Amino acid sequence: MVTLGQLWARSELALDVIVDPPTARDQEVTIVHSSELPEVDEWLAGGEVLLTIGVGQDLGAEAVGDYVARLKSVGVHALGIGLGSDLTWERVPPALIRHAEAVGLGLFGVPEPVPFVAVVDAFTRMREAETNRELTRASSAARRFANALAHQGPAALVADLAETLGTEAKFVSPTGRALVGDDAEDGVRLELIAESCKPSLAPRLVRAGDSFIEAVPLGDEEIRGWLLVPAATGGRPQTRSLLLSTGAALLG
Repeated sequence: MVTLGQLWARSELALDVIVDPPTARDQEVTIVHSSELPEVDEWLAGGEVLLTIGVGQDLGAEAVGDYVARLKSVGVHALGIGLGSDLTWERVPPALIRHAEAVGLGLFGVPEPVPFVAVVDAFTRMREAETNRELTRASSAARRFANALAHQGPAALVADLAETLGTEAKFVSPTGRALVGDDAEDGVRLELIAESCKPSLAPRLVRAGDSFIEAVPLGDEEIRGWLLVPAATGGRPQTRSLLLSTGAALLG
């Protein structure tokens, strides 16, 4: 993932961080884009860094508090203001700073002559580099899984998968009986039995007490086993999905 702190730290951008709320730098940025729409929050999904020069509204008026609150409520991580002698603002207006501090919205200035496209491009390159690293990691893990299975058997593959994901993993029969390690819990076994009767070969979320287990089925036309791991709470879902599907295919 690319964090807000990583974006702010790009030296070639020389971004001026003005409001830096606690934990803001650790937040994952989903996209960076610019908009001058006053009601832009209607088009946002959360995780964004939004860039504006304030053409659509007065960023120095007290009414800007409503705009800032709406951005925060939809999950925008930070607002960047384009600054320059030929732009609306040469310095970030005090009213905007106050309201950003009040709601905990990250705020920074994009100095002249840095164009918004440079900020977007920097984020895109960072995300592509992160994706390439994750794909390399997943490819390396897949080779390890295959080697472990060929030379040491299913238990070695499952152990390597668990270590790679940083969580426990189980390899069980369609009814939840252990093929490697321990049986699934009784409540989970009942759900697995029911799910094994369904035609879908898609992964499932199975309740395990107060939490959930991700159950990845093995088999081509019918379910012949399950790979069980606790439901994801972090990390890149694409990489996790690739590792689980690779492990399940090899075990199958």
